[in-house]
Amino acid sequence: MSIIAVVLACVLAVLSVRALGKTDLNPVSGIGKISQIIFAYLMPKNIIGNLVAGAIAEAGAMQSGDLMQDLKTGQLIEASPRAQFYAQFIGSIFSVFISAYAYKIYTKLYEIPGPVFRVPASHIWLDMARLVNGQSLPDYVLPFGYTFGVIFGTVVILQGFTSFDRNVSWFSSFSGMAFATGIYNTPDFTLARFFGALSVEIFIYFYTKEIGPAIPSYIFAERQNLMTYIIVVASGFVLGEGATAFRILLIKFVI
Repeated sequence: MSIIAVVLACVLAVLSVRALGKTDLNPVSGIGKISQIIFAYLMPKNIIGNLVAGAIAEAGAMQSGDLMQDLKTGQLIEASPRAQFYAQFIGSIFSVFISAYAYKIYTKLYEIPGPVFRVPASHIWLDMARLVNGQSLPDYVLPFGYTFGVIFGTVVILQGFTSFDRNVSWFSSFSGMAFATGIYNTPDFTLARFFGALSVEIFIYFYTKEIGPAIPSYIFAERQNLMTYIIVVASGFVLGEGATAFRILLIKFVI
């Protein structure tokens, strides 16, 4: 079954790369669920095996998407594909040991899942494995899903009819995906995203107001220029937090 899982991961990785290249969205979660459905047929009543097979498919899809983005970036800056391949190959070898060791450190110092690391996606994976292996959904899940499916399906239809009306342009930003993210993720995650997005909008508003006229085309062009710098700043926040957290983890482990 391990060989089948790897072969299936290669096939699904192709779908992942195509989706990421066309839409800038890597549907790794959906790809993992596809593999869970397939392995529910190949290994019925085997929840652990189903989880492992799904994880292999998702990991393959995620890593193939990352490598595709690296190679595309290398093409844009005219880097050597051979040098990139060697760098990726060497990095993959070291990352096997580093990631496994880092996970062991985390599990030794923290309870996973626990108050600090809740790992919300693990519950979805486990529920999916149980569902495809014959276990029923919790009470009222289907009515809830049908109800909100109809609501947001109607919202999408209405957005198509009102997209040309500037008076209700705010309505086009109302997203069922954002609503679902708010349900799925904990408040400390969604609120941080909200305040981050709000701070960016406030900064862009005052910046464009001070340096030029309030012309929509001008504001849009300035927004596009600023987004490059904003992405760099946001990446610095992510890298800084991650690097600092890992240093603190090592200090706790040594002490």
